[in-house]
Amino acid sequence: MSGKGTKKKGTKKAPPSRTRFDELRDQKIQRDLGSASSTMVVLSGQLSNPPRPLLRMLRGEGAQVTTHPKQTGSVPQRQRQVHLPAQHQRDLIERYKAGATQRELAGHYGVHRTTVSKILQRHGVESQRGLHPDLIDEAVRRYNEGQSLATVGRALGADPGTVRARLLERGVAMRDTHGRQT
Repeated sequence: MSGKGTKKKGTKKAPPSRTRFDELRDQKIQRDLGSASSTMVVLSGQLSNPPRPLLRMLRGEGAQVTTHPKQTGSVPQRQRQVHLPAQHQRDLIERYKAGATQRELAGHYGVHRTTVSKILQRHGVESQRGLHPDLIDEAVRRYNEGQSLATVGRALGADPGTVRARLLERGVAMRDTHGRQT
């Protein structure tokens, strides 16, 4: 029954002997902590190279170590709930139908964009999906004049992908990045 991996019952592996490095490290820690320290703690693992504020605190230099704000135990601030009165909702709908974007309305009324969207859905208002129908003709004109999708989108306040989708719906032939018809 002899061979590799066999171990006699009752024998324990001897702890690794301390190296000269271990002794020098312990001496440095003791010297850094000063003689006022009665207990020596050897840091290893994640704290074998501790941050400077921790070292200053251990040396007693009066450094303050703060915890992360989320770890302070404070109660997170609740989101402010905004309810728009019926009159404001009617005004919001009229402004949207007149061409204002959901983002503009959200900023004006101090609510989130999804709140504006839900108000519009609740009142049966059809979404304008990024480019107002009145602006599609303008987008077609600009694109046919040679402007890029990005330039048209910036000018009309819409994403270039949205501009492309609306132009394709109108049957406009797309150009490649070098201006050639595809």
